[in-house]
Amino acid sequence: MTAHNHKLIAAAWLAALAAIPAYAADAPAADDVTIVTATRTSTSIDQVASSVTVITAKQLEQTKQSFVVEALRLVPGLFINESGSRGGHADIYMRGGASGATLVLIDGVSVNDPSNPDHSYDITNITVDNVDRIEVLRGSQSTLYGSDAMAGVINIITKRGHGKPTSHVTLGGGRYGTAEGRLDSSGSSKAWQYSASASQFTTAGFPLGELQPGNTHNDGYRNTTVSARLDGKLSDSLRLGLTGRYINGRGNYPDFPMDHAVDNGIHRYDSEQFTGRAEARWQPLGGKWEHIFGVSSNTINRDYIDQITGSPEALSNYNGRTAKFDWQGNYAAAKNNTLTVGIERLRDDSHYASPYGGSSGQHIYTAGYYAQDQFQLAPRWVSTFGVRVDDHETFGTKATYRATSAYTCQHSGTRLKGTYATGFKAPSLFELYDPTYGYAKLQPETSTTYDIGIEQPLANDHAALGVTYFHNNYSNLIGFSFANNPNGGYYNVASAETHGVEVTASIRPAGRLRADLSYTYTHTQDANGKPLPRRPTMLYTGAVNYAASGKLNLNLTGQYVGNRIDTGTFPAATLPNYALFNFAATYKVSPTYRAFVRVDNLLDKKYNEVYSYATARQSLFGGVTVTL
Repeated sequence: MTAHNHKLIAAAWLAALAAIPAYAADAPAADDVTIVTATRTSTSIDQVASSVTVITAKQLEQTKQSFVVEALRLVPGLFINESGSRGGHADIYMRGGASGATLVLIDGVSVNDPSNPDHSYDITNITVDNVDRIEVLRGSQSTLYGSDAMAGVINIITKRGHGKPTSHVTLGGGRYGTAEGRLDSSGSSKAWQYSASASQFTTAGFPLGELQPGNTHNDGYRNTTVSARLDGKLSDSLRLGLTGRYINGRGNYPDFPMDHAVDNGIHRYDSEQFTGRAEARWQPLGGKWEHIFGVSSNTINRDYIDQITGSPEALSNYNGRTAKFDWQGNYAAAKNNTLTVGIERLRDDSHYASPYGGSSGQHIYTAGYYAQDQFQLAPRWVSTFGVRVDDHETFGTKATYRATSAYTCQHSGTRLKGTYATGFKAPSLFELYDPTYGYAKLQPETSTTYDIGIEQPLANDHAALGVTYFHNNYSNLIGFSFANNPNGGYYNVASAETHGVEVTASIRPAGRLRADLSYTYTHTQDANGKPLPRRPTMLYTGAVNYAASGKLNLNLTGQYVGNRIDTGTFPAATLPNYALFNFAATYKVSPTYRAFVRVDNLLDKKYNEVYSYATARQSLFGGVTVTL
C-alpha cells in the first residue's frame, strides 16, 4: 500500500473523531469498569497502569457475532491469524509476540494446550455463550501468571446470574449453510446465583484451497458448547464458586504442501475441551484478610483423521491436560495498600500418537510463588510492584518481577502511566521430550518489556484519547536448528525485538452513540533484522454503535490490516493489505421477540489471513431471540 493510501485511512479515522461529537453534548461520563486480571483483585480500571481492553457482554450482543475470535479482532495491538473459514486454526499475536507468548484464561483457568508444540491455545472454538466480559491485558504478566504470559493475557469471564430466573432461545442462520441455536438461562435467590448456556453452530463452509484448480470441496464445521456457573454465599465470610465449559469442534481442513493449500476432502478433525474450576473465598477478620482456595483442570483432546478412498482411517491423537491447585491471599494492610501473595502447583500432561510421527507421553510439575503490593504514593498516584519465583521440574527456578505506576493530574484529568516487567516461557513438553526433535536441556525463553502512555479525557468525559509506546525484547527463544542434530531439533537459538505505538479514541457524544477507534503500529525483527511472519505493521480497528431508538440498535465494525510476510510457504509470500467491515442490526419486536440481521464482509472483500487459504465473502445472517 502506498504512503498516500495510508494517509487517506488516517484521515478517515480522524474525520470520524471530529464528526461524532457533533451529535450531542449530554452524554454520561465514561464507563466505570472493574477488572480482575491486571492485579488478581477487583480493581477499578482507572487504578490500573497496564494497557487493558475490556469487551463487555453488551458489546458482544451488539455485534451479534457468535465467536470470541471476532471480538478480539478489534483489540488494539492484537492480531488474529485464522486459517480460512470458521473453525480454522487461529493464532494470536499480541504486540508482535509469538502465538505461544499469550496466556488464555477461562475464568482464571489456563487453557493453553500442553499437547501443542509451543504450548499455545487455538482460540477458534470459543463461542460467546455465557460470556460476561473479556479482559485483554497487554505486556508481560509472568509475575502474576507465570509461563506463557510474556506478551499478555486474555481472560474470558463467565456471567454471574442475578434477578428472577429468565431463559432465552436464539435461532439463526445464513450463507454457507450456516445454522445455530442457543438456550440461555440465569437467575438468583438469596444465597445462590446461576447461569447456564448450551448451543450448537453448524456451517457447510466453502472450499479453502484457493489456489487449487477445480477445487469444489466445502470445508464444513460444527461447534457444540455448554457453559455453566454457580455461586453461593454460605455466610458473610464464606463464598463458593463453580464454573465449567465444554467445547466440541469438528471440521475439515486441507493439506498444506510446499506452495499452497490442497483441499482433497480426506482430512477432518475433532476437538473436545473441558475446563472447570472450584473455589472458596474466605474473609475472616471482618474482610481485612481474603483467602482464595482453588482447584482447576483443563483437558483438550484433538483427533486428526485422514482417510483416502479404499484405505483405512489414519488417526493422530493429541491429548493435553493441566491440573492446578492454588491459594491466594489478599491483605488490606491499609486503606490504600493491598498486599497479594499466592502459591500455585500445577501438572502438565501431554500424550500423542500418530502413524506419521510415533507416540509419546510425558508430564511435568511446576510450582509458583508470587507477591504483589498495590499502594498509593499520593491520592492520584497508584503503583504496584510484584515478584515471582517459578520452580520447574527440568530447568529449575526462574524469577521475574514487574513494576507499574499511574498518575492522574487533578485539574486536567491527564493520566500518565508506565510499566516495566520481565517474563519467561517454559519449554513445552513436545520441545523437551519429543523422541525425534526434543531436547531435555532447553532453558526458558525470556523477555524484558516496558510501555509508557498518556490518556486524556475530553469534552467533559464525552471522549478520551490515549497513546502508548511499547517495547519488547525476547531472548533465548526456542527455535529449530540442524547445528547439533542432522535431523533437526529444538534449541535456544533465537532472539527478537518488537516495538510500536497504540493510539486509541473512545467517543460517547450521546447516550445512544458510542465509537471506539484505534491505530497500532508494530515493528518486528528477528536476530537477522528480518520482520517476524504474519505480524502486520499497520492495524486500524473501529466500532460504532448507535441505539437509534428503544427498539432498534445499529452496529458497524471495521478493521484494516497492513501487509505482512507469510513464511508458511516456500518461498515466503507477501500478503496484501485489506479492509473489512461488518454490520449488525437488532430490532425489539415485542418484550418477547427480538430479531437481528448481520452482514459480514460488507464490501465483499477478497483477502487472505494465511497464504492460499480462502476466506468468506459477503455473508448475510439473521435470526430471532425469544424470551421464555
